[in-house]
Order: sequence, then structure tokens, then C-alpha cells
Amino acid sequence: MPKLNAEMIFAAKDQLAIEYNCCTDNFSGSENIVTTAVNPPNKRHYYEGESFFKMVTFGQNAVVSADEAIHKGISEFIKDQAGYRLFERENLEQLEDLLRPYGKKLTSTFHMFLPMVQTAVPENKAETKWLEQEEISSFYNGSFPNALCTQFDPKRPDVLAIAAYENNETPRSNDA
Repeated sequence: MPKLNAEMIFAAKDQLAIEYNCCTDNFSGSENIVTTAVNPPNKRHYYEGESFFKMVTFGQNAVVSADEAIHKGISEFIKDQAGYRLFERENLEQLEDLLRPYGKKLTSTFHMFLPMVQTAVPENKAETKWLEQEEISSFYNGSFPNALCTQFDPKRPDVLAIAAYENNETPRSNDA
């Protein structure tokens, strides 16, 4: 694995260990793990408070952070399963069945991948410009919903972006 990828994986595991109330080594094990949900001050801010249930895998086992009220049911359900299989539709349906008595249900699942191989860099025919936090505000117009917040958010600030300009024209959302 190239050094940069190993550094990215270490950084991801380090942050997830904070948010999942576990150790970085827990993401490399063979057994699924259930931890108690916490609300650490240095988490990524996608929501307020602690999660009732969330789950992550790096391909082998899964680490589940959950409210203590569902630990027994979740632990029993995941104990003999491959971690990555817990993310298959039929298992997600069964997990949702475990959440329903608590008035909870699964919401969006976010597939986030880290690169594992070197990729070819395409020829750059556009002029690119790195934009720092103070330069990004002119792009808060909703045109780049997958790249930027729609407005400045102090809890999740956009701090760095790259824009591609063709013929010195301002980027448009369909250019992304």
C-alpha cells in the first residue's frame, strides 16, 4: 500500500475511534464490536448529540456504536456475521427491526471509500485554483451541493476547495 494511502487510513481510523468510542485497533479485528454511544467534543459535526446507532467497517469486522438499551439485541445479531455482510440489505432490514421498538430507524447510509491503489492523473486542460476558507463564500449559491455547504456553517466549515476554470470563466455546477 502506498505511504499516502496508509496515512489516510490511519487518520480515518483515528477519527472514527473518537466517534465510535473505541481504539484504532478495533477496526482491524476479526470479531464485530459493540461500543457505547458517546458525544465527544472533537467529532465531525453531522448532527447534534450522540447517535442511537451507527456502524462502520473497513472490510472485515464491524464496529457498532449504540445506545446501551440495544446492546444486547445488537450484540446477539452481529456476533456470528462477517462485518461487511451487516451492510447488505437483508441485514440492514433486520437491524432496523431491532431499532423500531425504540422509535428509531435507519437513515441514509454513506459509502465512504479511501483509495487503495495509485491512479493515473488525467491531463489537466483547465486552470485550477486552490481556494481557502475566505475565498469559498462566493460559491455558496447551492450550485455545488456535493462539494460545498450551501452556506457557511461554523460547525462544519468549508476550509479548502479547488476550482477548475476553463478560459478564465467562473466554474458552474455542471462543470464539476
